[in-house]
This record gives sequence, C-alpha cells and structure tokens, in this order.
Amino acid sequence: MKSKLLALMLLCSTVAFAQNYGNKIDPSRGFSERLKSASDRTQSITCDFEQVKFMSVLAKTNKSKGKFFYKKAQKICLEYTNPQGNLIVMNGVKFKIQTNGKATVVKMNSNPMMRQLGDMLTACMTGNLNLFGNQSVSEYFENQSHYTVVITPTNRRVKSYLKQIVLRFDKDNMTLSSMRMNENDTDYTLYEFSDKRLNANVDDDKFKI
Repeated sequence: MKSKLLALMLLCSTVAFAQNYGNKIDPSRGFSERLKSASDRTQSITCDFEQVKFMSVLAKTNKSKGKFFYKKAQKICLEYTNPQGNLIVMNGVKFKIQTNGKATVVKMNSNPMMRQLGDMLTACMTGNLNLFGNQSVSEYFENQSHYTVVITPTNRRVKSYLKQIVLRFDKDNMTLSSMRMNENDTDYTLYEFSDKRLNANVDDDKFKI
C-alpha cells in the first residue's frame, strides 16, 4: 500500500509539473532570437537559489539553499548557506565539489563526463543551448509568464545518469527561473533561482580551485 501511495504521489507531481509547460511552440519564431540576445548581453549573474533533491530509495526530499554566481566563460559557483560550507565550483578547467568539509577536484579535460556536465550547466545557466550540440532532442513550450525547454539527451554516456532536463525561462528578461534534472523516472534535482542581478561585479576568487 505504501509503495502504491508513493507511486501515485510521484505521478501527480510529475503531471502537475508538466501542466505548467503551456503550448508547444516553434523556437525559431522569436524564442531563439530573444534567448541568444539575452545570453550575449549577460556577462555575469548573481542570485539566490533553492535546491530540492528527491530520491525514491530514501522516500524523502532534501532541501538546501545558497548563492549562485556565474561569469563568462564557464565559471559557475554554487555557495551553499544551508548546509553551510557545501560548495560546487566550475571554472572551465577544474570542477570542485565540497561536502561536509571534504573536497573533490576533477580536471574537466581529463574527464569526458565532467566536460559534458560543464557544457550542460553552462548552457542551462546562460541560455546558450547550442552547447548541447546534436546530442539531445529539445521541445519548446510557453505560457503567459515563462518559456519551458524540455531537453532529452541522446548521448549514451549522458543518458546513464541524466534522463531529462527541464528549463524554465522568465519571459521578462529571459533569465533561468528553474532547472529540473530528472535522473530517472522518479529521482530528480530541482533548482529555483530568485533575486537575480545581471552583469553585477563578481570577484574571480569565487571560482578559484
């Protein structure tokens, strides 16, 4: 009974999320041009983020939050305030994850998976979806306030750890409002971004590894 109830809850949450997509659109009719223009103008981004991670094997949701920093090119930092001290940094050369005081550093060029992940994160955060290349299939939707892009990887290596990415862009300024990464049919990580500041001064020290 418990497993059936959990499955029903997951199905309902998935349907509710999908209903927010709106009408399917042709990206060549305005969306792609607006997104490229906004991406070209954006040199840096700072904002707050909230992260929700669900794992069916644990049957619970973990929530965290912090500050997000981006600077061209391929410089990304997620500085967690809860849990305090956790960190994710990418600077185009290295990728660092710090959890519970323990840090793992990987050279991106020596690890194809990290390099692909770096390209994907940069594409998501900046709206430069060309970084996904021809190794994915995308669908585009719009409602009154947002554009939604549903990206399904076709690369075998990427598909082994990521089933789908759902990006929601604010129509007012074409910035990323949320990113949902579906690892499989049930497990996902959702990032929601708020209080965004574009082209604010971001210290390069944020991206040192």
